Amino acid sequence: MEVHQISYKARPFKVALKDRKFKGIVAVNLKDLKLKSLKSLGLEILPENINVLLSEDDTWIDDEEYFATLPDNTKLIIQDINSEKEIDVVDAANEQSESQEIMMSPTNKHLSDVLRSKLTSSNMVDCITSFLTMSNEELESLLSCDANTLSLKLDCDEDVCEVYIDNANKELLRRQELTEAKQLLTMFERAKKFDAADGVKRKKSSRKV
Repeated sequence: MEVHQISYKARPFKVALKDRKFKGIVAVNLKDLKLKSLKSLGLEILPENINVLLSEDDTWIDDEEYFATLPDNTKLIIQDINSEKEIDVVDAANEQSESQEIMMSPTNKHLSDVLRSKLTSSNMVDCITSFLTMSNEELESLLSCDANTLSLKLDCDEDVCEVYIDNANKELLRRQELTEAKQLLTMFERAKKFDAADGVKRKKSSRKV
């Protein structure tokens, strides 16, 4: 019988509420995805009180094994488990006000002036290199936008913005993998020290005997 190996490598996903305005996040597993979805979507609710559904057919994702089979950049809908409907965090008036603000403002409130300056350089190589100097928050703010929205905010081609989003995603994944590698190395070093200490204890014990 073939046993499915669950992967705990950080992968990109798109999450949204019922408005289907998807935001990009990077998650290691289902639990991690719920936590980051709540933060990205600005929700004040416990992770155990939400469902995660496939956008295409509303399939309920309820275990880590099934979650591990999802391809990168799968679109997911976040749903309130108590009300059994998608969470709506703003009323109609606030939503209309926010929509007007976006239309009137030349910049996205999630994109800082510093971040915009890094991405509007005339030298494309400098722009790509700047991803290495961005904070995780800046990278996540880029992933929260789609290419069309980003092109409006940065006043550049949508194809270029696709490259920006792709590079932001890759840089976040690289950092996640580096963090995981450091954690594994730390665990390995601790295990070596434990084995060495245990070996010394055994030698002392055998000498006493």
